[in-house]
Amino acid sequence: PTPYYVPISLLLLAVSSLFPVVSAISGPSTFTAPLIREAAASNHVLVLNLRGGGEAIMPADTASTAASSTALSLIGAVLDRIDTSLVAGSHGQGIAALFAVSFATVAAFTMVRTSYAFTIGYGGAVAIMSAKLISSFKVPLLFAEKLSASGHLVNASLIYGIRLAGYLFFRNLTVPSKAKAMKDMDKTPRLKRLILAFNVAMLYAFMMTPVLCALRDNEQVLGGALGQSQQAGVVMAYLGLVIEAISDAHKYIVKKSNDSEYGSTTFVGPTSGTFLLCRHPAYFGEVLFWLGLFVGGAVTLGKSAAAWICSILGMAGITFVMTSASKRLDKKQLDNYGGQEKYDTYRGRVRGRIVPLVG
Repeated sequence: PTPYYVPISLLLLAVSSLFPVVSAISGPSTFTAPLIREAAASNHVLVLNLRGGGEAIMPADTASTAASSTALSLIGAVLDRIDTSLVAGSHGQGIAALFAVSFATVAAFTMVRTSYAFTIGYGGAVAIMSAKLISSFKVPLLFAEKLSASGHLVNASLIYGIRLAGYLFFRNLTVPSKAKAMKDMDKTPRLKRLILAFNVAMLYAFMMTPVLCALRDNEQVLGGALGQSQQAGVVMAYLGLVIEAISDAHKYIVKKSNDSEYGSTTFVGPTSGTFLLCRHPAYFGEVLFWLGLFVGGAVTLGKSAAAWICSILGMAGITFVMTSASKRLDKKQLDNYGGQEKYDTYRGRVRGRIVPLVG
C-alpha cells in the first residue's frame, strides 16, 4: 500500500548504514555498501555478490534499471555525505548527520505504529546510529580486539539499541495487552506522525552526541582525571545496560510465570534482584547508561558550543522522560496494588522510586 512506501524507503536508507558492519562480521563475500555504487554504475545488469563468492546476473529492463541506478546513486551520495559530516565536518554537521540517520529510522517505524517512535524505533535508532558510527570511524566490534574508551562507548550503545528493540518487539508479540495498547495509539494520520518522529529523532541524536565527539577525539590519549572520567563513563554505561536488561527480563518472567498481564490489579512482583535497588530499576538502568555515555564523551567536547548544548539537552531530555515515566508508573501501581499486603510490604522496604535509597 502507498502509505508504506515512505517508511520502507526510509528504513532501507537507514539499514544501508549497517552493510559495512555486516561485512566486518561475515567477511568480504557479503553484500556491502560499496556494492551500491557498483550496481548504480550499470544500466543493463545488476551484479550481486552472493554469500559464498558466486555472482548472479539479473537482466533488467532499461527504464527500470535506470531508475534503480538513480535511486542507488542517490543513496550512495547520501551515505557518503553522512560519512564525511560525521568524521570530518563541524560538530554541527556531525550532529545533523546523526539526526538524519535517527530520523530515517524513527520515521519508518512511526509510520507503522505511532508508539514505535519511542519504543522499538527508539532502540532501532540507537542501534543504527551506533552502527553508522562504527562503520564511519572503522571501530572494531566488541571482543574483536582491544578497544579504546570511545570504542567501548559506541559498542555499548550498539548492544543497548539492539537489545532494547529486540526485547520490545518480542514483548509485543507475546503480551497481548502491550500489543493492544500500542495499536490503540494509532489515531494520528501517518504523515502527521512525522512531527513526532522529527522531535524524538532529534532527542536521540542529541543523546548520541557525546559518543560522536568521543570517536572524533579517539586519537588523543586522555590521562589523569580526564582519562579516569572517561573510563568511569564506560563502566557506568555497561552497568546501566546490564541493570536494565536484567530488570526487563526479570519482570517479564515473573509476570509470565504468574499469568499476570501488564496492568493487572493483582501484584505479583518482582520484589527481588535489581528490584531491591529501587521500584523501577529498568528506568534507573536507562538513565545510568545514558549518563555513562555523557560522562565518557563530555571530556572530549572541548569548546564546541553545539556539542555541549546538544549533549546537555540530550541528557536532560532522557532524564526528564524517565523520571516522569517512573512517576506515572509508580502512581498507577499504587492505585492498582495499594492495600495488598505483598505490595505494601515491598513498597515499605524499597524506598527509592528510580534512584536507589531516594524516595
